[in-house]
Amino acid sequence: MRLVPLVIAALISLTLGILIHRQFGSAPAPLRTFKEGTNNTAGNPTTNKLQKPPFPSALGQQQQRSREPSAGTRPNHRHDDDGHHSEEEGGSAKRKPIQRLGVDSEVGRHVMGFGGQQPSNKTHTYIYSDLHPEQSQQDIVEYKWTTKGKQMTFFLDRTALRNALAPVRLLSVVVGGCVVVTFGNLRYADVMLNWLIAINKINVTNFIIVSLDKETAVWLQERGIATFTISLTDFDALWFVRMLVFRNIAELGITFIASDTDAIWMKDPQPIFFNNNNNKNHTGSTPFSFVGHHHDHDHHDDGSTTTAGGSSINSTRSTNIHTWPSLMFSQGTTSPPHICRRWGFVVCNGFFYARSTPLSRSVLAATVIHLLNNKKVPDHATDQDSMNEALYSHDVKWQSIPKKDQYHMKQFGSFTCSRNPVVGVFPPSGPYKGESVVLLQHHLFLRLTMKHPIEPPFVYHLYTHRVPKDKLNKMTNAGLWFIQPNWKSVPFAGDYKKWLSSCTKPGTL
Repeated sequence: MRLVPLVIAALISLTLGILIHRQFGSAPAPLRTFKEGTNNTAGNPTTNKLQKPPFPSALGQQQQRSREPSAGTRPNHRHDDDGHHSEEEGGSAKRKPIQRLGVDSEVGRHVMGFGGQQPSNKTHTYIYSDLHPEQSQQDIVEYKWTTKGKQMTFFLDRTALRNALAPVRLLSVVVGGCVVVTFGNLRYADVMLNWLIAINKINVTNFIIVSLDKETAVWLQERGIATFTISLTDFDALWFVRMLVFRNIAELGITFIASDTDAIWMKDPQPIFFNNNNNKNHTGSTPFSFVGHHHDHDHHDDGSTTTAGGSSINSTRSTNIHTWPSLMFSQGTTSPPHICRRWGFVVCNGFFYARSTPLSRSVLAATVIHLLNNKKVPDHATDQDSMNEALYSHDVKWQSIPKKDQYHMKQFGSFTCSRNPVVGVFPPSGPYKGESVVLLQHHLFLRLTMKHPIEPPFVYHLYTHRVPKDKLNKMTNAGLWFIQPNWKSVPFAGDYKKWLSSCTKPGTL
């Protein structure tokens, strides 16, 4: 008799449970998220737990089913470019958790258009990348920041990014595995076309253009050009989004070259500078494997050099560089000024190489963190400032440039250039022992025109103000503008190379 009340209570509980399940659906288990702090320059994530699912429960129930592993499913294994072994989940295997930067609140119903309308708040901009067909929240990385009083939220689908890069990586095998990445949109279609004409002339095919809107993506896809789409509705977000894409490419274990569309390739530098299967430069020596002397010092416009404390240099450190560099940069001018005073130069983000290693991933993560917290961007600072700050925070020590190799350029002050690559190394007791970065020769990756060129550049990335007309005039005067004035009236009939040829001014290449 005592069992009767217990049985009745159990039946009531079961009935209520069934009714609740039918009415509301089952919510997915809380997701483990990653939050990167502003002091975490190494980019190592800390973890915390979400108390609520980031999507509506009905959607969560549907996607929870789609994430259940099927029988026999195994994760795919890969090796990053630094040789570290890792797993990437494929098929219906368990997916990576959603990652967040600087936000703890739930994503909300507006994500990817699910569950309701996007908020009408005009001060909040939502930016979306191409979405993986499954549109699983587990593939999405979320970033939030504020610029010029506007809130920005960027959702990047890493699976879609990996898929877009896959065919380009196949084309890159013969040149050391690099993927050339640039950004473009039809607002500046002439600059993008000018870049395409230049790289077509030197037979560079291992590139992808990140489209900043759907119209640009369609335009590129019609011409058979690899693209990955970001729906950028506010150009104040461009500096941030660009670096976030670069950072995630490195996190996927992919080696890449970042090239602005106004960085005009006249010779392909990949076989000489960026092919670590062919560790030789055009002089026949190994350009990055040597003993260098490294200082911590300030450079001045009058050519004098002092240490950080103000006294003359009285010691050097010799370090062997044995591994292929993790990062290689073209040279900037003088921004940020305080770093230019210390190093004698700065690196430029308009053209750089990144091999996926612990150092490069850490530097790019630190760059993103600095960028998202820099209130001067975009009006009074760029991602270049953040990249230099990130390198500086990693305690890079640059090889001193011998007097015989030095020459000086002026733009908002003087800066030092070298006839040979300049190598930077890191503390031998730190986590990046043996890794290195390289500053490429200014005259080979040209930022300012030279009256007496040392040798023909590989890449021209001429400094201009942020005014399209100024850029056009500078490139035209330098003989770097190749397109016909009436190129817009040239029809595309299915043959990409023939179309490019018809858009090119005769005798310009």
